[in-house]
Amino acid sequence: MSFDYKTLYKNHSNQELLKIINQPEQYQPEAIAAAKEILAAREVSEEDEHEVKKEFYNKQVEKEMKAETINAFKETISDKLQYLINPIRHPNRKISPVYWITILVIINVLYYIWYLPSTIRVIIFTLNNEYDNSVSFILYSLLTEIIQLAYTPFFCYLLLKRSKWGWILLTSPAMIMIIAHLYNIYSMYSLQYEISYLFIDKPYNPLYDLVSIGYNVVLLFFVFKEKVREFFSVSKILAKRTIIFTLLLIILYYIFLVTQVF
Repeated sequence: MSFDYKTLYKNHSNQELLKIINQPEQYQPEAIAAAKEILAAREVSEEDEHEVKKEFYNKQVEKEMKAETINAFKETISDKLQYLINPIRHPNRKISPVYWITILVIINVLYYIWYLPSTIRVIIFTLNNEYDNSVSFILYSLLTEIIQLAYTPFFCYLLLKRSKWGWILLTSPAMIMIIAHLYNIYSMYSLQYEISYLFIDKPYNPLYDLVSIGYNVVLLFFVFKEKVREFFSVSKILAKRTIIFTLLLIILYYIFLVTQVF
């Protein structure tokens, strides 16, 4: 027993019936025939036909635009991968500073994604105030974590925009980290400190400090190259001022640290 499409469609508007006819792949042949029969008994205006054609045209354009967007995205990803892989495939070719800045941004973004959940947990923990800390301590902790959350996106933005501040924020922290880790190694060995972790005394292992020093030395060597400075429009005078200002900050910090200890 066949379905009575004619009874089903008798109250459909002309435009609805025209849409059924124009989509034969989505309807049974009997449904198409019933829609045509109903339309044949009615007066179909040019406006109805125009509106249906317009709707189908817009859907087709939207479909093509989505396909083009997806293809463009795929091509962009492919181009970016080729851009990152080419220096490995052709190591003898000269590499633009843009390549290394891109690698640096990718590393920072991946690290940011990695520590983001733990930072959010710390913020929630601080807001709950489970240890009944003072208001000033809570505000200080929240401010520290929020700055940490905002720093990496802002830093990466400055690097991609080739801002002078991007170069400065790349250089100064690297210098500070080198001095800090050197001091840590000195203090651990000269004062015979031991790290207490989970209530278990373990002898000091300098590996982390040495790796960090090595990484930041390489980073400084990179950022002070003439092509990299030119990439960020950093003059020799600005580079020298950055070094002097950073060293002054380090000296003032350690003077403060010594006065607090003694």
